[in-house]
Amino acid sequence: MNKTKIINIVGSSGSGKTSAAQVIEQISPYNIIKSYVTRAPRYKDEWGHTFLNDEWERNGSFFINKLDPTTFISHDEMIAYFYGYKKNEHYFATKNQVDCNNINFYIVDVDGAKQVKNYYKNNADVLVSTIYLQVDEINRWKRLYKRAKNHDFDGTIALTYEEEQEIHHRLNKDKDLFIGVECDYVIQGNNISVEEVAELMISYAERIGE
Repeated sequence: MNKTKIINIVGSSGSGKTSAAQVIEQISPYNIIKSYVTRAPRYKDEWGHTFLNDEWERNGSFFINKLDPTTFISHDEMIAYFYGYKKNEHYFATKNQVDCNNINFYIVDVDGAKQVKNYYKNNADVLVSTIYLQVDEINRWKRLYKRAKNHDFDGTIALTYEEEQEIHHRLNKDKDLFIGVECDYVIQGNNISVEEVAELMISYAERIGE
């Protein structure tokens, strides 16, 4: 029987975590854990999350469907629970999203990665490891700019004030979050393609614990 593996993917905004996970999903049989999130998509067809609409609300340690109160998600089911860049944005994943006896990749923040490790620390059948995808700030700024405008970066089309402030806020907040980040493996993603990043993640996941 194969060991269940959960590979946390952490990295600053714009480092390419989501793009790498999309490639992993396309080229491998491995599972991508997609966080539940209480915010709206940032852009059309945003990938990588399960968006909870306005029918859901937080009630203590539960998220409850207002139209059907018998449908709820308990905090006890969550392997990680954390806030987004805004305090009203809640992200979480549940144990039911983990594909047992398979490799699971989970894009998560630094605190969430620690929570996943803590959740499974006494479970010998589950191996949890964290990959840090490191990319310098100028490359991340370009990627966030491209994401905001949904076009190739050429420096000619100005962002709105709100979009620019959002990018600066995310980049500045990440500076503190990733100082001395706890991880098991670092991928330098500045000068390699997203496909190469995905291949490195898969290779690492397959060999650990073997």
